[in-house]
Amino acid sequence: MKRIYLFCCIIQSMLLINCSNKSSDLQDTSLPYLIDFEQCISNARNIKISDIADTIELIELKSPEEIPISMIWQFIPFEDYWFLYTREGVFKFTNKGEYVTTIGKPGQGPGEYPSVFDISVDKYHKEFIINAYHRVLYYDLDGNYLRMENKSGRMKNAAFSDSILWITDTGENTDKYMFYGLNEHRDTIFSVINPYYGIKSKDHGGGYVIMDKAKEFYYYKDDLYLNGPYVNDTIYQLKGTQCKPYAIFDMGQYKQPLEYMPWYNYEAFRKHGGNHFGIPAMCESEQYFFMRAQRMAPSEDGTRFIMYDKQTRQGFLVNENKERTITDDILGGPDIWPIWTTDDSFVSVIGSYSYTKKIKDGNYTLSPKLQKLVDSWNHDTNVILMFCRKKSK
Repeated sequence: MKRIYLFCCIIQSMLLINCSNKSSDLQDTSLPYLIDFEQCISNARNIKISDIADTIELIELKSPEEIPISMIWQFIPFEDYWFLYTREGVFKFTNKGEYVTTIGKPGQGPGEYPSVFDISVDKYHKEFIINAYHRVLYYDLDGNYLRMENKSGRMKNAAFSDSILWITDTGENTDKYMFYGLNEHRDTIFSVINPYYGIKSKDHGGGYVIMDKAKEFYYYKDDLYLNGPYVNDTIYQLKGTQCKPYAIFDMGQYKQPLEYMPWYNYEAFRKHGGNHFGIPAMCESEQYFFMRAQRMAPSEDGTRFIMYDKQTRQGFLVNENKERTITDDILGGPDIWPIWTTDDSFVSVIGSYSYTKKIKDGNYTLSPKLQKLVDSWNHDTNVILMFCRKKSK
């Protein structure tokens, strides 16, 4: 029998009400973290990479000539390897950047995918999945095709925590759940109700929002975390079969109301959506959350980069110049922003062309090490992973 446990709208509302209470007694050492967005963006602090890292290593992906790698959307380190979802396909590399194999390929046949939403590693069964349009494809960790599951609904994003497959939907009015967990038999063992489910749109309901570099799941210390749909204010820790609130955002005046959501009233969204923020991407380390906030509708002043100190329970805008992030005072190159974290590093990705252009357009004094690397790059250079090694304790 399926065991379904629902967080109802009332519980979710209670969490959000608690979030809006800014009294100091809530800011203790217990979970969840309560993140005051207005406080975060009202305080700017100039941060250098040497404040949080000791060294920087740049590793160019070394792939066969016929497989250029120009952009990375997902980076999953596992054991001594990296699993990468890129513009050119899905690949396995060593942790030194050496190409190992290609996993699957575009198509409709066995082991082929029509399009990719995301990838994940089932560490419990030592399997790898490609979450694709209308199907989930399974491979062993050497890239050999194992099987396929057809999926119903949109099943937007998917990731494993132990043997549990966690699924997100869009959070729009057509989705009953914001997310849910499936066991090995694909029974639903946990689900969170979407508070907007069944609400009628004021127009045709076709509007949607696309946010740059959005990622709903992230890993930290081998546990899975869900940042969720953009309208969600809670980060959930997904540890095996357990699901609990881990951090809650009080967006204050920047929370997007129902009447300005694109699926509810697209014209109102276009007019007013730029006044509100979502958190489409984040990662964390032992001390900090790194949050990329973006206005819900296009705006010239559309992005904020925020660090939240988990020890002091205070956040701040990174750099007084909103267009800049963490200053690279180690290599002397353009600014840095972590996209992923590992046990020992903050990880980002750079394209040789765009990075070199920033250097030419800016006022940078490169270290001899970085200058030598930049001089060696050409039009055949693959995308480069940047590892900022965390400061020694």
